[in-house]
Amino acid sequence: MTWDTELKLEPYWWEAGPRPMPPPAPLPQRVEVAIVGSGYTGLSAALTLARAGRNVLVMDREAAGWGASSRNQGHVGASFKRSFQGLRQAYGSERAERIHREGQAAIEHTKALIESELIDCHLSKSGRFIAAWNAAHFEALAQETEQRVARTDLDAQIVDAAHVHEHVGSERFCGGVYLPREASLHGARFHLGLLEVAKRAGVAVHAHTDVQTIERDQTGHRLHTSRGRLHADQVLIATNGYTGALLPALRRRIVPVNSFGIATELLTPEIIAQLMPGGRPCINTLKLSHGFRIAPAENRIIFGTRPTRAHGDLRAAAAHLRRELCTVFPQLQAKAITHAWTGYVGFPFDFLPHAGEHEGIHYAMGYCGYGVSLAPYLGNKIALRMLGDADGSTVFAELPFETRPLYFGSPWFIPPMMLYYRWLDRRAS
Repeated sequence: MTWDTELKLEPYWWEAGPRPMPPPAPLPQRVEVAIVGSGYTGLSAALTLARAGRNVLVMDREAAGWGASSRNQGHVGASFKRSFQGLRQAYGSERAERIHREGQAAIEHTKALIESELIDCHLSKSGRFIAAWNAAHFEALAQETEQRVARTDLDAQIVDAAHVHEHVGSERFCGGVYLPREASLHGARFHLGLLEVAKRAGVAVHAHTDVQTIERDQTGHRLHTSRGRLHADQVLIATNGYTGALLPALRRRIVPVNSFGIATELLTPEIIAQLMPGGRPCINTLKLSHGFRIAPAENRIIFGTRPTRAHGDLRAAAAHLRRELCTVFPQLQAKAITHAWTGYVGFPFDFLPHAGEHEGIHYAMGYCGYGVSLAPYLGNKIALRMLGDADGSTVFAELPFETRPLYFGSPWFIPPMMLYYRWLDRRAS
């Protein structure tokens, strides 16, 4: 029996959070708000708008939540990809502090949403651990953490190498940072719960409805879909890493990056306790970082990263991830992998999320792998902005949403960039 004998090439998360397949309903001719994208962003925005009395329709070209909202690892965090000092140099101290404070607010917003709406998604408020790959990484991580604690009231504990084993049972790491306010959940179940809450609020959700064109007119927007036409007073694009050609200006500003995940076979409680003694999710400091955690309610390890090149099939990607897994946990060398999957993460060129309006069409996207917290938060914020509510104010609507010359939505530069990151990570080893 080999490591991939029982391998399923679909998200592990769909076992307990299968994608809903309701019968198709007639498309309305007119709505007040049309939302393109039925993930966390779209549903959170729809919920806020519906509870404010708006008639809301959410559409998706796939099943509801088919993308990253049901494929993610369920880390509820907000560790931005740019250093605090780098943000201060780019945007000034006040705005840099607001970026990080809103990141923490997003975490609290998502936890409060789940608890107030009684969503059953295995929310665990045990914190999260960032593990330093080497001594230099630890020094940089500690300095970054100290700056953020001093300037943004971040709740964090710097952990030296002698105490890493309280959080993760690997000899690979040289220290880290424990973030007690962060959390974890079952992403697909969170999505299903949010979907049901939105529907109860009166939101109509139409899956397998591809919005093909949007035309502005004097009273709003005409939408042409694969299932007919409709008119909407307002439109929100909430497609993140799955943003296509519908609005070329947004497509040019979001880079879709493949992220891969695997799940191990069932492990004994003793092995789980050895590997993850803190019981909390972890991420390390590599450029192509590894994220790993215990599966909710099961003794498995979920492991994800971004391979250095595009793999022709998921089985090849799973083999790559398994090798990476065993660099962190050599104890799993003989264990099988039962699931492998992939999905797209949305990266803006400045590595920060964005919310705003382009030619009368609203948007919120660009979460860089932290959509579990940032997407519900910014979905709510953009909805408040659409309502004209001052509480919709967010620093992520103030930042320039940049593109680059020669980029039109096909990320030709990703393979060489990934190889460069891999080279940096090998040097770090």
